[in-house]
Amino acid sequence: MGATRPGSQCTTHGDYVSDGTKNSSLTPAPGSVCGETSSSPIPDSLRTALSLFQTEAVNFAVRFIPDHAVRQEYIRKTREMANAILDDVRKGTVTAEEGQRLANQLRNEIMETARGASSDVGRAWAQSLKAQGRTLAELQERYAAQLFKRGFETLGEAERNQVFLAIIDASGRSRPSVVIVSARLARLSRGLLFVTAAIAVFEVAIADDPQKEAIRQGTVVGAGLAGGALAGAAATGLLCGPGAPVCVGLIVFVGGGLAAFGAEKAFDRWFK
Repeated sequence: MGATRPGSQCTTHGDYVSDGTKNSSLTPAPGSVCGETSSSPIPDSLRTALSLFQTEAVNFAVRFIPDHAVRQEYIRKTREMANAILDDVRKGTVTAEEGQRLANQLRNEIMETARGASSDVGRAWAQSLKAQGRTLAELQERYAAQLFKRGFETLGEAERNQVFLAIIDASGRSRPSVVIVSARLARLSRGLLFVTAAIAVFEVAIADDPQKEAIRQGTVVGAGLAGGALAGAAATGLLCGPGAPVCVGLIVFVGGGLAAFGAEKAFDRWFK
C-alpha cells in the first residue's frame, strides 16, 4: 500500500483535489444548515411581543371607545327625559309625585339598556358603581335628608314636592368623575389604535413577503379579539360575577393574549 502525503482530506480552495484525498467532491461553503427563514427581519421574540401588544391594544380600544359612546348616549337620553318630565310638571300635565315615579322608572330602564350595549368590562365597571337602579323609597329618603335633614315621612306636602322635583332633576344627571374617566379611556384607546396601525404598517413594509405578513397580522389580531370576547363572556357569566371589572379585564386580556400567541405559532408552522 502506498503512503499518502499528510494534509487536509478535502479542500475549499478552487477546484484542486489532492491525490491522497478520500473525497472527490468539494467541501460545501460554510453556512446555515436550515433553509427556513422568517418573512420578517424582526427577531421572532420581538415580533411575538409586538403581536401581543397589538392584540391587547385592539382589545382595549374595541371596548372603551364604544363604551364611551354608549355612556354619552345614556347621559343625553336621561337629560332629555328629565327635562321633559319637569316641563310637564310645570305645565300641570302631571303632578310632581307622578313625575318622580316616571323619572325613576325611565332612568332605570335607560340604564339597563345602556349596560346591555356596553362591553364586558364596561358593564362590570358600571355594576361596580351601582349594582342596580335605586328604588323610589331610597331616593325619597336621600333627598329628604339632603334638603331638610329629616326623614321623608316627617315632611309636609310642600316639602315632599320639593323632594319629588329633586328626584326628577337628579334622574337627568350623571357622575362627572365617571364621565371624565370614560373620556380619558376613549382617548387612550384611540392613541393605542394609532400606534398599533403604525406597527402593522412598518412590519408589512419591511417584510420579505408583505402579503404573507399582512395576512399574519390580521390572523393574530383577529384570534386575539375572538379569544378576548370568549374570555369576557366566561368571566362575566361564570368566573368573576357582576361588578368585578378588574377580574373581568384581566381574564379578557389574558384570554386574548393566549389566543393571539397560539394563532401566531400556528400560522408560522402552517406557512413556514
